Amino acid sequence: MERTNISYACLAKVVRDGGFRIALIARLSAIPGHFTTAIFSTCGMGIIVFTLATLLSMPKQVIGVYLGVVLEQSEAGTGSRQEKIVTNVVLALTILITAVAMWYILRQMNKVKPQIIYKRRKARQAKLSRASSTFSSSSSSNHPYLSAGSVGFSYDSIEANRLGVFADDLVPPDYAFAHADDRGSAA
Repeated sequence: MERTNISYACLAKVVRDGGFRIALIARLSAIPGHFTTAIFSTCGMGIIVFTLATLLSMPKQVIGVYLGVVLEQSEAGTGSRQEKIVTNVVLALTILITAVAMWYILRQMNKVKPQIIYKRRKARQAKLSRASSTFSSSSSSNHPYLSAGSVGFSYDSIEANRLGVFADDLVPPDYAFAHADDRGSAA
């Protein structure tokens, strides 16, 4: 997913580079624990960093249980004024921590976004230059995949396929019509 989604690639880089701070901030926010666990594991966070952040964010679990009990009591009408104040403070703190966590993580993602885009562009350019050099070094035809007698299974064509560059990516749109006589029909 890191290859196809820029936002996820930015998040993965922030998680890998941010380490403990990002883990703890995300775990203390209202982001569900099962979601942060999945994100952290797929982004390559270390087990020690993850375990420490999880242990330090355990009070968040107690707060959730407490809020549930207080809400049940308030429904039954047995809650006191002090409990309502504590509940509102806890709720406000949770919202504040979540907002700060979201702001901080998004800010970090926006900082690394230019690096991610630059790396993707360089990788795409390298991929296309390798494929175009492979394309231009083929011997029998102007286009090994479109010529009538060519099988097209040289090392170069296998390398181009491995890189995910196909003939259609390298052929100008008017190529098929300009060479229709060579193949017998227009594509």
